[in-house]
Amino acid sequence: MIVAKKHPEWALKHKKPGTELRLMKGRYYLYEVSSKWNKEKKRAQKITGKILGRITEDKGFTPSSSKIQPTITLKELSVKTLGVGAFVESVTKDVLPALRKHFGIEGEALYCASLMRLAHQSPLKNMELYFKHDFLSESFTDTSLSDKKMTALLRSIGGSREKINAFFKELSKPGEHILMDMTAIHSKSKEMSLNRAGYNSQGNFDPQANLLLLFSQTQHEPVYYRLLPGNIRDVKSVKLSLKEAGVSDAVFIADKGFYSEDNIAELEQSELQYVIPLKRNHTVIDYKPLQKRGKKGLTHHFRFQERYIFCAIKIIKEGQYLYTFLDDRLKLEEEQSYLNRIDTQKEDKLSIKEFHKKSHTFGTFSILTNLTGKSPIEIYEIYKSRMEVETAFDAFKNTLEADRSYMQNDQALEGWMFVNYLALLAYWRILKLLVKNELLSMFSIKDILVHLS
Repeated sequence: MIVAKKHPEWALKHKKPGTELRLMKGRYYLYEVSSKWNKEKKRAQKITGKILGRITEDKGFTPSSSKIQPTITLKELSVKTLGVGAFVESVTKDVLPALRKHFGIEGEALYCASLMRLAHQSPLKNMELYFKHDFLSESFTDTSLSDKKMTALLRSIGGSREKINAFFKELSKPGEHILMDMTAIHSKSKEMSLNRAGYNSQGNFDPQANLLLLFSQTQHEPVYYRLLPGNIRDVKSVKLSLKEAGVSDAVFIADKGFYSEDNIAELEQSELQYVIPLKRNHTVIDYKPLQKRGKKGLTHHFRFQERYIFCAIKIIKEGQYLYTFLDDRLKLEEEQSYLNRIDTQKEDKLSIKEFHKKSHTFGTFSILTNLTGKSPIEIYEIYKSRMEVETAFDAFKNTLEADRSYMQNDQALEGWMFVNYLALLAYWRILKLLVKNELLSMFSIKDILVHLS
């Protein structure tokens, strides 16, 4: 209730234009007040606004904290990308804590740099620019990805291989099936001991380093890498890498160019499990079962992805087996392709005579392995899982564009490869999510990153 009486001077001195004093239950309050013309009453009508505060004789005016909102002054407006960082963070929840655990505050810079590599394939010189336009820069305010700081960071991380190994072991699960393979990292730096002339899939001997990648068949993602000199692709390096990774249950899946008697002997001596595909013209392959009428020489068959695969098994020696598979669908495709080349290309070496001579090899591939207790379909599936490793290398080379490096020393290259490994790990987490939700036929990883950007 408002009491109409003369207010004391200590209360009146706080009354300003546009305000009104009110005495309620013995206490003075100051309110906003204004007036508005009432058309019906044809006079001005008072409108009481929000409470401004309380007035007492000893403390004077005390603003009302619950009613008075602070004035916000917008000094600068910027637009930043949020989607990529937020989405990748959702699929790599275990990565950032592990990086902080093993690398401290530097782990945050590594994490942000890997996202810039994944989203933009950014080189060092542009990383800070992309980072400043990403909302990550608001979350990691103490992080800088400038060229100078990243160069120092990569050298520091590259000299801490034991921390990198500890990170690998933090994320991997013990006792899982591991597949491995190598690819070349090309560089023209003359300051790196890793950069050596070595053979690669392009058939040249340009200076390079070799990247050994371990891929988990149970987690379906890369779990380890190691850089090796470009002139080393032997079994000893594989064995040392497995020892460093702490992996015992591993299968080495090579490409068709790996086979040699020396390499097989080293694999056997090192007690390493292997699955090695052979070129079709290799003398160890026995095509006699395929030359028999029908498929009488093929003693096994199984169903794989809605089609049947036939198989012949040959024991090379105790503990070593040759599996020769026949895929009728692939055979038909190769026959049609060969006949089409005869009709269109008119090459001397292509003839119907050669077609009949090679026809029993169409649709086949052979595998040499020392895996025991495995059925033909298990050997087939292990070899086919190589596609995941090849997909990882394809992403490494084409999506991340990381198969060429401009690093000038071994430590910087090691740090750079670790950043790219983190980007590759995030790539695979996204890929697994697309596969799980049956979206891979609609979106590629690049599509997702573009939409989120």
